[in-house]
Amino acid sequence: MNAIITNEDMLMRIDATRVEQEVSIMHRLRDKEPALIALDDETVLRLYNNSISIHQGRMQKSGVLLEKTLAGLLRANNIPFREQVTIDKYGIIVGFNTTRRTKCYHVLDVVVGHDIAEGMSIEDFIVVSCKTTCRERWTQDNAWSHTFPPMLYILLTISNDYPPPVRFGETICRQIATCLPKVGAKDTRQFKLGFDGLIPLIRLNLA
Repeated sequence: MNAIITNEDMLMRIDATRVEQEVSIMHRLRDKEPALIALDDETVLRLYNNSISIHQGRMQKSGVLLEKTLAGLLRANNIPFREQVTIDKYGIIVGFNTTRRTKCYHVLDVVVGHDIAEGMSIEDFIVVSCKTTCRERWTQDNAWSHTFPPMLYILLTISNDYPPPVRFGETICRQIATCLPKVGAKDTRQFKLGFDGLIPLIRLNLA
């Protein structure tokens, strides 16, 4: 006999899991902050959800700051670029900013080069991917950037949680740049690129 699960069963499991998670969150928060014991469950959970929302908003603002800082730096050095460039599954530029993103499309933070236009291959340009924090988010560019490698690909971050260079696939044309490198021997990058080295490296690779 085949085992089955109905939609209703699945919804009940999801709801039960959600309740368990909420109870666990409240217990852990009260363990870390004993003053919360005086508050009811609903208030503790509301404080938690509000703090998550504030944190996500802060991260989004940091991401915008990183992109705008890079854009200002490129503009000040008269280096041509476009922001929010969309490529299709073949690595071809299909639009900018407002292009509808489908499952097989990728939106790139900053593309550097002359005469960036629809129909051109991303392999003809420099790409800078801006990540406030990396963790596993850097893998979002993995597939296309290895299949259709840009002239230079830079993972730009303001944190020290960037991936191990071997896993990242570090080469002279694929580098990690950060203003907060790992300390000492923990920074195993071959090319220890910082913000001050961005413009010289981009100029060197600009066609």
